[in-house]
Amino acid sequence: MNQQPTSTTKISEMDKNDFYSHPIYINQLKPEVINFIDIGEGLQVIVIKQEHEISIISDICPHMGGYVSQGKYCAKSQTLQCPWHGYIFDLATGVFKENPNEVIWDKLRYPTEHFKPNTTPKYKLNKLEYEIDQDKIYIRRQPKSGIPKSAI
Repeated sequence: MNQQPTSTTKISEMDKNDFYSHPIYINQLKPEVINFIDIGEGLQVIVIKQEHEISIISDICPHMGGYVSQGKYCAKSQTLQCPWHGYIFDLATGVFKENPNEVIWDKLRYPTEHFKPNTTPKYKLNKLEYEIDQDKIYIRRQPKSGIPKSAI
């Protein structure tokens, strides 16, 4: 869930267990770049602060586990590229867009009964839900199933 950086939500005492306790301070985020933040409790994220929204994504690429914090962010195309294999993801949705290596591999691959080279992978970045409380961002915990609590 992306939100306007200027919106504010008061996190009640009852909701605090739903969020990681380590806040992200909005005024410490550099705009239009990858901001790496270690939230603690085993969670490392990247935060991209755009003009009208903030995206928070797990630092793990869904393809092979590369650190997307070491990848490239393109503000013009609103994409994030993994440093390991070059996979490109849409920042707004987290959905896989392109594998730039396919141009090379297209000459070597051919369809078989068990291999369909034209099938698009279903990889998707793990975009994290959050709430803004004044100048701080709190990331919502996810249940062990990986399904955000708001979707249950």
